[in-house]
Amino acid sequence: MFSTPITSRLAALLLLVTVTLAAYMFAVEPILSGYSETESEIETARDQLARLERAAAMRPALAKHIEDFEKDRASQGYFLAGSTDALAAAGLQDQVQALVTENGGAVQSMQSMPGVDEQGLTRITLRVQMTGTTETLLDVLYALESGSPILFIDDVDVQNRDGIETGSDTDRLTIALALSGYLRKEAP
Repeated sequence: MFSTPITSRLAALLLLVTVTLAAYMFAVEPILSGYSETESEIETARDQLARLERAAAMRPALAKHIEDFEKDRASQGYFLAGSTDALAAAGLQDQVQALVTENGGAVQSMQSMPGVDEQGLTRITLRVQMTGTTETLLDVLYALESGSPILFIDDVDVQNRDGIETGSDTDRLTIALALSGYLRKEAP
């Protein structure tokens, strides 16, 4: 084979270009690619840091909103008032007595049942027996279920002791029912 200076120079130049490209592909390009990925990760971390700083800045305002919400919820009267089961039952008895009397009925008896723990609350139940007219019954049931605190009526038993008199507004009914409300447990 004839080796001329031009061919030798071209071969050397080709070899130099090949070695340079190989060095770039195997040494320089991975380093540049790594820098690019690291720069992208840094940018992502900066964005995340900015979001977390904004969230941290909002924390006092959110804590205030939560505190206000808890105060509003407590003051709206969803739960029975009282620090113990007995006090809550006594308050509920007073409320029922006043409501029945106000609507023209009479309370025959009220019995407080033991409190039952349910999902972080204590259920207070009263067994109430009263007398009154049909209108009294409707007014009392409506006031109990639509008023405050939230109350639940179960096991309603209505009896007409005097017999059915058609067209009479003086029919006296005997009504027995279970009335329940919830008391918040105090934090230990």
